Amino acid sequence: MRQRQILEQQYQREAIRRRERDECTLMYVNDYNVPEENELSVQQEKHEQILRMQAEIRQLEQSDLSGDSKIKVKANGEQELSKKEKLAIQERQRLLQLEDQRHEGRELERMRREDLYYVERILQAKAKAKEEQQKREKSEVLQKNGIEEQQRYIARMRLLDEEKRVAEREAIGMRMEDLFGRQIRFREAEKVKERLQNEWHERKKMQAEEHECRSQWILWDRMLDKQHQEELKQQRAEARSLKRQQLRQEKEIKAAWIESWDESGNRYF
Repeated sequence: MRQRQILEQQYQREAIRRRERDECTLMYVNDYNVPEENELSVQQEKHEQILRMQAEIRQLEQSDLSGDSKIKVKANGEQELSKKEKLAIQERQRLLQLEDQRHEGRELERMRREDLYYVERILQAKAKAKEEQQKREKSEVLQKNGIEEQQRYIARMRLLDEEKRVAEREAIGMRMEDLFGRQIRFREAEKVKERLQNEWHERKKMQAEEHECRSQWILWDRMLDKQHQEELKQQRAEARSLKRQQLRQEKEIKAAWIESWDESGNRYF
């Protein structure tokens, strides 16, 4: 029975919370006209929870009726509950109470989180509405000053176009002057190039003549050196021949003399 009372209380609290949430949602929609994207899924979830609670209440009613009939049968004389069975029933009731308390705590925590969620959504919607209001006011101010800004923009663009045309004319004049100066410098460079080419040809011609003269002098020096070497070689050959002839004559003279000694022991020929 206690389980049934707890579920009925939870069902009543859930109905109150659902009605308050619907009122908050209605106020939120009427104030800011912002569509709630997740409201349909939340309502479906709550409806399923209510259906589950109703099914649990029906199951508890059936279990209570069956339990009462069993107790009546036992009271009529079949048998009495033992002390151990009574303790088991009390322990089971205590566990059911603890489970009910934990379930109630979870439900309270979930409701608190839902409250925070909806409060946060309402605050976000208010902030968004305020931001949109500021944007609309700013847009109105910008729209009010749009014509003047457009006129200033047109005047500024005309001034820029005029400055651009003046700058283009100046740039064209500068390009023409630059082109004329380039043509003059090109003609002067052509003259300098022609003069340098003439000087280069003259210098090459002089270098060729100088090289030819140097080659002739080198050949002449080589010829003179060769002639001098031939003369020296001939002189050395003549000197060697003369020396050999002198040595041969000396040998012949020495061979013609007879060597002898006198009484004093002196050698004479």
